[in-house]
Amino acid sequence: MNRLYNIFLIITLFLSSCQSKEQPLRVAVSANMAFVMKDLSAEFTKKYNIPCELIIGSSGKLSHQIENGAPYDVFISADMKYPNHIYEKNLTTSPPKIYAEGVLVLWSKKLKSFHSEDILNSDQVEKIAVANPKTAPYGIAATMACSEILSKRNYQKKLVYGESISQVNQYVINQATDIGFTSLFVVQSPEMKDIGFWIKVNPSLYRPIYQGAVVIKDNNEELGERFLNWLLHEEGKDIINTYNQRD
Repeated sequence: MNRLYNIFLIITLFLSSCQSKEQPLRVAVSANMAFVMKDLSAEFTKKYNIPCELIIGSSGKLSHQIENGAPYDVFISADMKYPNHIYEKNLTTSPPKIYAEGVLVLWSKKLKSFHSEDILNSDQVEKIAVANPKTAPYGIAATMACSEILSKRNYQKKLVYGESISQVNQYVINQATDIGFTSLFVVQSPEMKDIGFWIKVNPSLYRPIYQGAVVIKDNNEELGERFLNWLLHEEGKDIINTYNQRD
């Protein structure tokens, strides 16, 4: 009887081990990081043989999902506010770590060229896409810049809100708006770099965008920590920097 029990226990442990190896690392990713995170996760999987599942959305929406028990392992945010918030709720293994400083850009497929943010006040621009500032950090930066650049009348008349940077990108690509505020991580991605024309927004027009990441408690902490450590060190940083060349 004991021998049969031991065999059953070994088989159970083996099957449990196999199942855990097949389970992907679930990474909640802010929309501005969607393209670079595809590269990062592919390289991580190649190096460690750990599959990754990416869940893309606005930082605010992902943070809300984590608060409500979504089974994510790592949260890659577009700012520090949302990872700090879930850290304060005791949902992370440690305080958030900064992995990048974001850069706001103006991007258009419709306009062939422009040289400054002043284009926003011109008659050429009737609709300006920005991400929802209630849930998207780049939306906060964009509305800050617009409040400095646009007259009050133009601010109210021209702004078109997308749920996240992903929707702003679609507005620009489909020419549903004349221009839009997005992230340098987007326009320097292989998928987008040959589309339209863009300029970096003067950084004096918005607060610095420090982007933070955390590991979520009680899900897959060990692999989450491995992923975050890899992201913050040389190999991960090199990939991030190819999408975020500031000069």
